[in-house]
Amino acid sequence: MELDLSAKKKYLSNALKELLAERKVSQTTLGIGIGGNQSLVSKWLNCKTYPSEEYIKKLMNYFGVERKVFDLVYENADLNTTEQYIKKKYLSDNLRELMEQNGIDNSSLGASLGGNQSLVSKWINCETYPTEKYIIKLIDYFGVDRKVFDLVYADMGSVISEDYLKKKHFADGLKNILKENNMTLTLLELKIGIKETLMQKWLSCEGYPNDEEIAELVEYFNVERKVFDLELYEKSKIDLSILEIQLFSADKITKKDIMEQKGEILHVEKKISQNFLWY
Repeated sequence: MELDLSAKKKYLSNALKELLAERKVSQTTLGIGIGGNQSLVSKWLNCKTYPSEEYIKKLMNYFGVERKVFDLVYENADLNTTEQYIKKKYLSDNLRELMEQNGIDNSSLGASLGGNQSLVSKWINCETYPTEKYIIKLIDYFGVDRKVFDLVYADMGSVISEDYLKKKHFADGLKNILKENNMTLTLLELKIGIKETLMQKWLSCEGYPNDEEIAELVEYFNVERKVFDLELYEKSKIDLSILEIQLFSADKITKKDIMEQKGEILHVEKKISQNFLWY
C-alpha cells in the first residue's frame, strides 16, 4: 500500500509528541531508551526523517503500544488493503532479520533464488509479495518453517500446514529419486508422459499429483508408494514401532533376530529418514 511519506511522518510525529508529554519523557531519555540519541528523536518529531523498522518496533516496546499508534497504514487503511499490507510487512520484517543475521544482501539472495536484487528489494519494501515458487525457495534457502514467511501459517498453524507438508513430502521424494537416477524432468516426461511443467509445479509445492500420476511414478522408479505419500510414510513409522515392540516382547529374542525380521522395513525406513531429514 502506498501512502505519502510526509503524511506518515506527520502521523508518527503527532503520536510521539503526545506520548512524550503524557509519559513525561524527554527526547534525550527516549533516545537512550531505544538505543539511539536525542538528535534521532528530534528528527522524527520535526518530520525530517521516518524511523526504520527497527526503531518502529523499539518505540512500540518502549511505550507498550500497538503498531497502529505509530504507523498510519495500520490505522487508516481499509480492511482488505491493510490485510494485504500486513501480510507483506510480516514477510518483509522476517526476511530482513534473516538476511541481517546471515550477512546476506539483496543481490546475493536474489541470485541464489534464481531471481535478482530488484525482486528481493520489492519484497523488503512491501511493494510485492513472493509467488508460491519463491516462498518455497526462501524456506529452503534459510532452512526455516513456512510460518516464518507466511502469516496465514503463523496464525493458523497446523490447520493449513498439513496440505503443505503433504506437498513437501512428495516434492522431496521426487527430488531425491531424480537425483539418485541422474534424471531430469525433461527426460522423465519422455519416459512416462507427464508434462514437465506440471512436475515443476509439484517440485515447487504449487500442486500435487493425483493417484494415477503417483502410481505411474511408483511403477517407473520401482519404489514404495510411501516415498511419495506422506500418509503412508507416517503409517510405516507406526507399523515399524509396533513391530519392534512385538519383537522385544517375544521370548529369547536377540538383537540379531530383530534386525533380520525387520528386513526390508528397516532398510526402507533408514533410506527414507536419510532423504527426509527435514521431518
